[in-house]
Amino acid sequence: MDTNLQPEFTFNLDYLATIADGDKEFMDEMMDMFLSQTPPQITSITNAITQNNYDHIAQIAHKIKPTFAMFGLNSLKESFGELENDAKAAVDMKEIEKKLQRILPVLEMLYTRLRLEKDTF
Repeated sequence: MDTNLQPEFTFNLDYLATIADGDKEFMDEMMDMFLSQTPPQITSITNAITQNNYDHIAQIAHKIKPTFAMFGLNSLKESFGELENDAKAAVDMKEIEKKLQRILPVLEMLYTRLRLEKDTF
């Protein structure tokens, strides 16, 4: 797990602004999509842990990794890469769950900060 993952983090919208070519509406839509899709995906990973479904954990972790890069959150991208790799290697499910539990507060802070950022548009 990324031991540098801290509750205090910064996200960077430069990459998103670059691919949006300055289109604030597009950026707003991308943030909305992230905020509406990521929490259910995290719930899906949590459910897969309960069901010991390594394949589903790996699949969802792989799917959401790039979304963190879009917001300059490479530590989260790396953390989900580790979850994906652990699931593929069938690491003890309790270890996978511990890693996810360390990430959840950071995600909650991210959701809050993205909502605040959207309000400034």
